[in-house]
Amino acid sequence: MNLRKVRITSNGVLLICIQFVLIFAISIIYVKSQKNHLSLYIISAILEFFLCCIISVKNFERHFPIICFNLMYFIFLISGMMVNLFDESYIYKYLRASTEAARHTCYVIFLAIAVVNITYTYLANRRTSSVINFESNVKINVFKNRTYISLIRLGLIICIPCKIVSAVARYALSVEMGYSGSYLTEVGLPFIIYVPATMYLFFFCMWLTTNPSKKEFILLTSLALFPQAIVLFAGDRGEPMSLLMMIVFYCVTFRANDKDFFRINKKSLFLMVVIAVALMCLLQYVGLSRDNREIDETSGLLSGFFESQGISATVLSTGYDLRQKMQDIGGRHFAVGTVVTYLTQNFLVRRIFGIEAIKMNTVEAATSGNSFGSTLAYLRYPTSYLSGVGGGSSFVAELYNDGGYFGVIVGSALIACIFYMLFCDSRKKRNLIPDCFVLLMFMNIVMVPRDSMFKWLSASFSVQNLIFFFMLSMIEQILVKRK
Repeated sequence: MNLRKVRITSNGVLLICIQFVLIFAISIIYVKSQKNHLSLYIISAILEFFLCCIISVKNFERHFPIICFNLMYFIFLISGMMVNLFDESYIYKYLRASTEAARHTCYVIFLAIAVVNITYTYLANRRTSSVINFESNVKINVFKNRTYISLIRLGLIICIPCKIVSAVARYALSVEMGYSGSYLTEVGLPFIIYVPATMYLFFFCMWLTTNPSKKEFILLTSLALFPQAIVLFAGDRGEPMSLLMMIVFYCVTFRANDKDFFRINKKSLFLMVVIAVALMCLLQYVGLSRDNREIDETSGLLSGFFESQGISATVLSTGYDLRQKMQDIGGRHFAVGTVVTYLTQNFLVRRIFGIEAIKMNTVEAATSGNSFGSTLAYLRYPTSYLSGVGGGSSFVAELYNDGGYFGVIVGSALIACIFYMLFCDSRKKRNLIPDCFVLLMFMNIVMVPRDSMFKWLSASFSVQNLIFFFMLSMIEQILVKRK
């Protein structure tokens, strides 16, 4: 590959300049001003979300993933404070931390999303003097064998009932023991049910990569979403939310050129907004039902949803106040903790070396240094934590704990690079990473504003997923040779 001169489009230069001026001005105010300016930092973070939307105006399907990330960032870290934006006393109370921690949290929330969008804007608006035609050099595998497709379809059809059984068992536990208590109890399903239930998402993504017809897509997707409805009413809102977003991502990007399958127009965009608002209200209703609380008539479901989901911002504020204690207990490697856990706690390693599994909501999990949420919850409310109550995490909180402001800047830039390389440029290099793992990674990475930095990596490339993918790849190669 020849060295290339990198140039930025005029629109890219303008957007980057605006973002640099904004981040420079806000940083100067944060360092020099004696006032707290909490509302100003939050408004600036909201402005970053709208600047991200401007990037996507001309090529919506190409930049849809980064819009989803900004949306999740807004929901989980900003929206709770936006409910009463200009009342700084409300923001202090909402963040449940010291004055300095609240000020720091609002600034870091802005800083992280600003770095993500500046880096992504630069990458997405590059022009090179020697353009390389990847599509002529890289052959995308378009092999479609009916036997292979039928095998994947059969795998999905087997996994769906098993997932339903698992979801029903989890729902029964949540009714009996409460949402928090149910996560300390193993469901105890037979092996023949448990394994297909855990492979449900993998086979769903594998099936999507076979490019099903519109009728088949509607039928099997509806069946696949049925267990998610049970999961939702069992109290888990994260998996259904991320799965629905992944389905939209698939329609918008993977099937963008198939006009008979999905068309992006004003009607479809309006429909997506309406469905998103309705889903937010439903999720809030489920959350209230899970916690046995009544609907607040003064706020309503939508604002209540923002207020409850935006609580992830408190992970940053309390993490700031408890930073020294957390480092004393867990060290400074929380950002890579999920990778360490994956390498040392997957079932193959445990089986080979006889290592015992570290269970959730235990002292061992809190002191291992691999789970920011466990350590934080253990320090904040040890009794409730050991009873099943979690503390949650955020990639921003982990980055600051491990590396301060430098860690936030470098880690946020890395997130932007990952989004560009995996999703924005994936159609040129799609054969480098199998499509099913691209879908799984998208489903998990959009949730990092309320999850660990590299949880998306360990969750997507689990040992079970790799084993089944290897087996299916071997079958595909055998069928190709026979053909």
